[in-house]
Amino acid sequence: MLRIFTTLMAVLWLAACASLTPEPDTEPAAPQPQPEPPAGNSSSDDPNDIIDQASQDLFNDLPFVGPPEPPVEQTPVYIWERLIGGFSLPDCSPGTTAHTWQDWYGNHPEYMQRVFVRARPWLYDILGQIEERELPYELALLPIVESAYDAFAFSTAAAVGGWQFTAPTARDYGLKINTWYDGRRDMYAATRAALNYLQVLFKQFENNWRLALAGYNAGAGRVSRAVARHGGNVRSLQASDLRLPRETRGFAPKLHGLSCLLRNPHEYNIKLPPIPDSPLITAVELEQPVDLVYAAYLAELPVTELYALNPGLNRWSTPPDGPHRLILPADKAEGFAQAMTTQQMPEESPSWSTITVEPGDTLSKLAREHSTSIEALREHNSLTNDMIFPGQILRTGTVAYTQIPDYQQSLAELQSLQQGLLPASRTRHRIRRGESLSTIAQQYGVSVGNLQRWNQLNDPHRIRAGQNLVVLAPLKPAGNRRYRVQPGDSLWRIARRHRVSVESLRNWNRLSVDSILQPGQVLLLAPRP
Repeated sequence: MLRIFTTLMAVLWLAACASLTPEPDTEPAAPQPQPEPPAGNSSSDDPNDIIDQASQDLFNDLPFVGPPEPPVEQTPVYIWERLIGGFSLPDCSPGTTAHTWQDWYGNHPEYMQRVFVRARPWLYDILGQIEERELPYELALLPIVESAYDAFAFSTAAAVGGWQFTAPTARDYGLKINTWYDGRRDMYAATRAALNYLQVLFKQFENNWRLALAGYNAGAGRVSRAVARHGGNVRSLQASDLRLPRETRGFAPKLHGLSCLLRNPHEYNIKLPPIPDSPLITAVELEQPVDLVYAAYLAELPVTELYALNPGLNRWSTPPDGPHRLILPADKAEGFAQAMTTQQMPEESPSWSTITVEPGDTLSKLAREHSTSIEALREHNSLTNDMIFPGQILRTGTVAYTQIPDYQQSLAELQSLQQGLLPASRTRHRIRRGESLSTIAQQYGVSVGNLQRWNQLNDPHRIRAGQNLVVLAPLKPAGNRRYRVQPGDSLWRIARRHRVSVESLRNWNRLSVDSILQPGQVLLLAPRP
């Protein structure tokens, strides 16, 4: 059955690739700019560099020495042999869009090295899921096209994670999204949801993978409407035949170009890391929520490496309501499981020291009710202001992990990573005359590199007045303590943008409920010194 299915896939791919001659409006735009890969022990303070370095350190006994030579044994040693051997797309012919993408990826070896570092823990699991579903092996490359295998990627269309799910689609396919956890960033869970979604799309578009991939990129409804307008035999249509965004029409050729590159990495001096054809990670089921610093201690891992494998976690602990699972290096899982059964859990475990915020609750009210202080609540929950909301789960006490060396330091390191990597809100900034990416980044407390990534800007100097930029405000407040009111601003909008409460803004600026903001007015974003 698998052989018949693979043959059918090859025929379908070949038919879809028959007319890939690029036209002016289908030439590929350069992928989102990526920072240079870290070299050795990076001292960069950029959270993206820190998490990539942690990913590199997890399996630093697997250096980039490839491409590996084919082994003598029949059983594959490296996962590339199994992956590439299963490709059904044809070679890229010169002059096609796929070949153009093959050249682009091949001429950016540093970019590809960073992608391979991120992909290394997940490829074996992804390929296993693809084989189980009898899907095209090329789909293992889809997270490269979508996000460069970046679990923290966030697109201008509000898609998140390595597989780039929007919130509605993620929930439709069983991924949880809450204050504790975002399944879109959980590569283990998102892989299963993404492949389920692709199977549905493949069936919806009558076994046409080109349209299924277009539906994955632009939405099934949009592609269905384009197909209806075009008419004709759905099985023979390509995305390039339809009135769709340029990115969508070029989506499948990117995947095709990547498959061609991996078939012939020597031509571009691309080094494939010798990833073994065996699991590097494993999912460990938990009986209750676990503090991440404590879990890292039991697994004998730096907390940054634990977080690199569990990027779906938003807080200091695994979620109280699940999933009760941690991804660990395969060689650490057994020791961790034994330690979990033999080590005595602290009395104030996460499941015993949390409360759920109710409507009308304030930090001061909760502090009184639970015999603690506002400052302690802020510290235990990494709050940068007094804003809380119904349904939010707060930690009320300090867990006494006295046996863990440098617990507070590791916790601060974890919280700093989460604050830098997890956006708290999404807003649009309309560029005014005289502004640069640097001044805009400073205003919002973000980096110029992130502004470029979020808005797919290859050249930071090519922006213009009137252009809209997506800004993902970080969890930590911007360093600027003052804000000049712009036309159309409201107190609620300013509070949301700067992650403070409306009540705090009123108090700091001595505003009444009836106060009217005026353009040019300067507001304090923090208490008066």
